[in-house]
Amino acid sequence: MVQIRPFRSLHYNTSRFSDWNSLVFQRELPFDFSGLFSQRRLYPIEKILARIDKTDPKNSYQEARKLLRDFQRNNILIRDQYPFIYVYYISYQNKISGLKMVRRGFVALGKIEPYSALQEVCFTPPEKEIFLQLLQSTMMLFSPIVMLYQDPQNQINELLESFCEQQDPCLEVQYPQKETHQLFRISRRECLKEVMHLMDSQTLLQMNLDPGYLALQEFKKEMSEKKFHFDWGMMLFFNLFDTVLFPTPHRLLKNILNLDHLQSELNQWFEVKYYPFEIEADFSQAKQEFFEDLRIEGYGHKHFGIFFAGEKKFQLLKMKEKEVSMSLSEQQWPNFLKKLDAMILDRFLIKKMLQHQVQYLSDIDDALQNVLQGEYQVVFFLNSLTSHQLKEVLQEKQIFPPGFLGLNTTPLAGLLIQPLEEEGEALS
Repeated sequence: MVQIRPFRSLHYNTSRFSDWNSLVFQRELPFDFSGLFSQRRLYPIEKILARIDKTDPKNSYQEARKLLRDFQRNNILIRDQYPFIYVYYISYQNKISGLKMVRRGFVALGKIEPYSALQEVCFTPPEKEIFLQLLQSTMMLFSPIVMLYQDPQNQINELLESFCEQQDPCLEVQYPQKETHQLFRISRRECLKEVMHLMDSQTLLQMNLDPGYLALQEFKKEMSEKKFHFDWGMMLFFNLFDTVLFPTPHRLLKNILNLDHLQSELNQWFEVKYYPFEIEADFSQAKQEFFEDLRIEGYGHKHFGIFFAGEKKFQLLKMKEKEVSMSLSEQQWPNFLKKLDAMILDRFLIKKMLQHQVQYLSDIDDALQNVLQGEYQVVFFLNSLTSHQLKEVLQEKQIFPPGFLGLNTTPLAGLLIQPLEEEGEALS
């Protein structure tokens, strides 16, 4: 059972700012602001967060709270008059297919439940103290906690989209250059009540053990001990079964002493298909054919792409099932994990054969340029994780290795802010 509510968000006063791209930023994990804003002009939310100083937390959080009050008093930050559910779209281009992708979600208040009520997967140790101190000092939540729900028929997204089609977005931000973030406000009671009803039968999943959610739980406990009521936190809900896949970051390696030996090992364990190019004019064609075959032939299968620095060919690697199955049988993994190409690449090829540190990049062009410019010797390209594969891992509460998911779902801090006294509207 998932309880949600529309709420009145605090946000920037749009009449005071013309360039929203400079007002928001993406919150990455772990949640740490030290030195983040030292290189450029600071905008209101960043000024608040930049006050945080781990060496002097008491004074720095008091300064952050004072600054926040000043912004509200001067109408830099204003509150919506009515409670809304905020539909949130993130548009980007899939570098493999070239198609425009739109990840659809919505922001609402969600009931803060103990973790026994969630199915969570943790691949990094949670670091919640900064987040908790920020909540305690400002009484604000600056970005929503990302949650997944399961709606195979996509009823919720389609319902919300039908209302969004009747209006322009209340906010549109290009951030970074490759992503477009849009917000729509939904206040029609029949729509809100139907979304609340459809969510009522859901079970939430978390891909990361988000320190923000841990901090909300701790804050709820503190408020309860002080006899104050606090039950609701701002959350961004995405449908696990939406058509957009979950991108897996590509792997870059360097300091490999014997590349010829690596190629020999690859030929032993993989069937290799080559996509050569002799001149720069042929590069784009070879790249396009390579990524198209990786997308189609490798969808849901054990296929990788690879590109070596200094070579004029892409390689598509298809695992030889018999040899690999014998090797994987020695691993104490659940069977469905043995089917995931990212797990096999990380645990079998990189860890066992190469034993190298890995750099993860989600953007294909960025990863490729790092190798072409000699920063790294080789890049392994992977297909996106399918919704079915992700669901299997989440429901079995398995632990992802680092860099397993590179979601294009990182919400922008500063678009919507929840004052913690805001508990939404319970529609009857």
